[in-house]
Amino acid sequence: MGKLFASVLFISAFTLIACEQEPEEQEQTSTIKGEIIEDDQIKIIKVYGSNYEMGYAYGSLLANEISHVIKDYIKALFGSEYYATAKTLATTEGNFNISQDMMDEMQGVIDALNDSSANVYSLDVGDLIVANCFLDIYNMLMSISSNTRNAGLGCSAYMSWGSATENTALAGESVITRHLDWHVTHALTQNIVMCIHQPDDEDKQPWISIGFAGLLGSLSGINEHMALFQNTMDDYSEAGPQLGQNYTPIWFALREAIETADYNLDGENTLLDIKDYINSNESYATPVLISALAMADTDENTALVTELAPTAPYITFRNSSFPDSIAGDNLYVANGQVARNNTYNFEDRYTAMIQAVNAEQNISAQKSWNLMHDNSSLSHNLMVIQYVPSTGEINLSVYDTQNNVPAYECTPYTYYFKELFE
Repeated sequence: MGKLFASVLFISAFTLIACEQEPEEQEQTSTIKGEIIEDDQIKIIKVYGSNYEMGYAYGSLLANEISHVIKDYIKALFGSEYYATAKTLATTEGNFNISQDMMDEMQGVIDALNDSSANVYSLDVGDLIVANCFLDIYNMLMSISSNTRNAGLGCSAYMSWGSATENTALAGESVITRHLDWHVTHALTQNIVMCIHQPDDEDKQPWISIGFAGLLGSLSGINEHMALFQNTMDDYSEAGPQLGQNYTPIWFALREAIETADYNLDGENTLLDIKDYINSNESYATPVLISALAMADTDENTALVTELAPTAPYITFRNSSFPDSIAGDNLYVANGQVARNNTYNFEDRYTAMIQAVNAEQNISAQKSWNLMHDNSSLSHNLMVIQYVPSTGEINLSVYDTQNNVPAYECTPYTYYFKELFE
């Protein structure tokens, strides 16, 4: 994305008020409710308790990594000239709707950094809001300037189930393979984190985030029932988000969707919960695509692509009934709109996947991995994440920083959802 902005309208034209939702007073504790599980190909940590306690543990276990990402990626990306503007937008009342839980968790992170004397860059909650609302703030800055969006981050995902997998070891169960394509910088490649969350709130459920240090929302989220992944919408060219619309930041929204147990209270954890949560917000600040996969059920309850935008139509859902040119029980998403406004943007990777999937039969987990490897790979591929909800199997490969090898060319590690919570 390079330096993001050539010009920005002066924010002083707007009334700036401190963020309405201040972190609640919390009793600080020296007890760290978390632990480092693994520090091999990536750092894997486990945190548990209240949001504040999970944040405090997160900050204690990842103090240096969080500082590295915010200083050398987030601040560097905005540049010294525009970071202050981004932070003002992030903390101005009425721009973003951030739950009290997330405010408490971010305060826990900052308290941990301060208690450990690791806060060498004097980070505060505002810096964490910028890091976690990065896509939303970027698009808001674009909307009040004359600049053109140029995200170019990539990402793609491929989902199969039912007839596509019935003659394999999956026996009709579902699988999703996701490529996360981002900027190849040391601040990101050296600070990939899998965080195992075990909240003590009875309305929430255990879930796993796979992302970067300091990212408390969900870019790639998995619970026992489903996976929820986000891509940028790089072909969006309409008007951007407006100030004062109280948007729910996309990564916080996806966290709430994946973390809430039975959001719609129908007695089940299904994709209907995801749809109902997404529909609970009228619109979102940043144009994105979301892939969601659950255990095999009806097609409507197994796989879903959502196309979100800050202009109408705000929310567009796509499942296997949409004529996407990929045969059978398969769905693919890259960075172009397909169902929204019936755009049918089959860019190069999409076209390659149409041809490859339509020529294949019997999609196993390995074949899903191979199809993405052969047809949907970019050189800035930082992670490949595969999830099989029926078994809880997570296959993960990450960018090889020593040899500068993209993740899709690296051997994956295998984890199991339930084992990570033992």
